[in-house]
Amino acid sequence: MKRQTVPTSELSAYLPHRAPMVWIDEVTAYGPEGGEALVHLKPEGLYFSNGELRPSSLIEFMAQGQGFVGACHVRDQNVVQTPKRAFLVAVTKAEFGDAIPKVRAGDTLRVEVGPSRQLGEIHVFKGSVTTSSGDLLCSAQLKVFISFEA
Repeated sequence: MKRQTVPTSELSAYLPHRAPMVWIDEVTAYGPEGGEALVHLKPEGLYFSNGELRPSSLIEFMAQGQGFVGACHVRDQNVVQTPKRAFLVAVTKAEFGDAIPKVRAGDTLRVEVGPSRQLGEIHVFKGSVTTSSGDLLCSAQLKVFISFEA
């Protein structure tokens, strides 16, 4: 796994996500086996409802984490390939930790993803989100649809 910090702003050519829906701030490690990313929670973040982190946001962190980790790997191969459509298809084996209510703006969350199996346009991977102190917030298996054609 390559340990390198890559701001997501450098990866916009590889993903269809645009602000304010880009929630991952940086990738810290990546490779064919998966990787790690960080989310620096901002008070105005759309992942909060009434100041509390929505559990569903943790699923989105994992989905975006996989996308940005994959974008780093593709970028290193000097290929610019932007999906035309990408969306979450299924979430299975989801487990939520009891530390979610303690998470606040200003905290940093760690997102781990991978490896990914590809079944046509469906990508299947495992992910987890933890606090900076290592408390598990969520783990799950996700299926994401990714199409490169219009």
